[in-house]
Amino acid sequence: MNLNPVSNPTPKARFQESADSISKHRDLVDSTTFQRASDYAMLEYAKIMALESVDGNTAVATAMRLRGAHEFLQIFRNLSEKSEQPKAPPAMANLNHRA
Repeated sequence: MNLNPVSNPTPKARFQESADSISKHRDLVDSTTFQRASDYAMLEYAKIMALESVDGNTAVATAMRLRGAHEFLQIFRNLSEKSEQPKAPPAMANLNHRA
């Protein structure tokens, strides 16, 4: 009988298992070359999307595509950063019902 629980770590958690990966990723993301390239790539992508928008429907689709690109870049840039768990509010002994 296997007493170890089955775990299914997220891709981000699997990436963070390697200290070397975290270190190299931070070096990459913090480099001026990467920052400049990602900024200009996003500007170029926005330009291409703007040229494709010819009516309301394509404008909505373009906005969603741009949002997706921004979300991807945000996730990529923060891949090596640990997520902070929200702190639970302090437990109250009793509520003041007279307030």
